[in-house]
Amino acid sequence: TDIATNTTNINNLSDSITTLTDDALLWDAASGAFSANHNGSASKITNLAAGTLAADSTDAVNGSQLFATNENVSQNTADITTNTNSINQNTTDIATNTT
Repeated sequence: TDIATNTTNINNLSDSITTLTDDALLWDAASGAFSANHNGSASKITNLAAGTLAADSTDAVNGSQLFATNENVSQNTADITTNTNSINQNTTDIATNTT
């Protein structure tokens, strides 16, 4: 009876480990990285806390951090276009004033 109980417990534990392995973020030694592969398909990692944004940070960033960066890049691009247009107008005005 004890052997049968232990065998059942070991089998249940083995099944639980297999299920966990199927659902876990696992180290892929061949690629040298963690893999979120599920049944041959890439998977999202959700509920990731914001990573530290610093020169020496090795944290992962999340979607909201990347979105904020993209918004800043878009604004900077618009500002650069505005400044370029202003510089071109100033160049034209200066040329007009010197003749």
